Amino acid sequence: MDVINRYRKFLLLGLVVLFLVGIVWYLKPETHAVSDVSRSNSTIQNQQSVNAVASVSDTNQQVLKFHGVMPELAPSLRGTEVNCPLQVDTKGQLVLSRGIRDCFDYFLSSIGEKTESSIVVDIRQYLAGLLPTTAQPYSYQLLDKYMDYLHQREKLPAAQTNSAKDFKTVASAIVKLRRQIFTPQEADVFFAQEESYDQYAIAQYAINNDKRLSTNQKAEKSAALLNEQPEELKASMQPILQYNQLQELTTEINQRGDSASELYEMRKKLVGAAAADRLTQVDLQESQWQKRVDSYLAARAQITASQQDATQQQAAINELRNKSFSSPEERIRAQTFEQMQANSNKKVAE
Repeated sequence: MDVINRYRKFLLLGLVVLFLVGIVWYLKPETHAVSDVSRSNSTIQNQQSVNAVASVSDTNQQVLKFHGVMPELAPSLRGTEVNCPLQVDTKGQLVLSRGIRDCFDYFLSSIGEKTESSIVVDIRQYLAGLLPTTAQPYSYQLLDKYMDYLHQREKLPAAQTNSAKDFKTVASAIVKLRRQIFTPQEADVFFAQEESYDQYAIAQYAINNDKRLSTNQKAEKSAALLNEQPEELKASMQPILQYNQLQELTTEINQRGDSASELYEMRKKLVGAAAADRLTQVDLQESQWQKRVDSYLAARAQITASQQDATQQQAAINELRNKSFSSPEERIRAQTFEQMQANSNKKVAE
């Protein structure tokens, strides 16, 4: 299997869990084919990190403007805004932030159109044009670490079964790897939010698949689990959790052909008016989203059926995805539907 597709597949499946809790959640290595990427000794890097990194809490951060020679972007990225929200402090030192990782991922998203080694060169060129010389060495060091991490993550074993225990084992191995390559501060800034979501998703998956629990018991445990999460995660998951808890009753009402007002009243009794309003909005958003996805998949099918070679097709699909979906989250979610469609087509062919 192509390692880049495996990397993207992992990202896609991670977001499926967040949007549709209860769908089987896979933990597979996040990968990039790493070649020609220089790596420094990790001990030296970590010591340099302590000296070079700026305080995340520094209030005198400078917003940077690009002043160098822009690298030639892959076709799918041309015309898009470069997602590199980097900052330096008053001493010209790089401020450690999640935006650094986002910057790397922005360029790496075009793998398949350009080789990874050429993309790494592009990233270094962009960093050189964006950052002062005082901040560049640490940014290059973080890039080398990140590429090393992606390469080593590819080698980690996937879950052997669809069990929460196996998923937790794989997730723990990934967390351990991150902290072997990065300093604790770097790992937290780059991955803490993702790790919180992963832990929550695995715990929720375990509840959903516990055959000993009734529907009401699962709902109670799910609510208790959500209450234990950080506020940001809780806020983002609340509507999704409510949707899953009420899905069975909603299905029953729809199968009976009851009215929308009756559906609303049922939700209102179970979770209150505010939650019922949110669920109604979720229904509307999901309906609108599905229409966008269907339109995108139809256009994508035309590309894959064309006479273009594989590289041209991938570039055209990437461009179509970027035009069809405005945010990185939407694009990743759309790729989930691509994978689902591909799996469905494969089963039909068999």
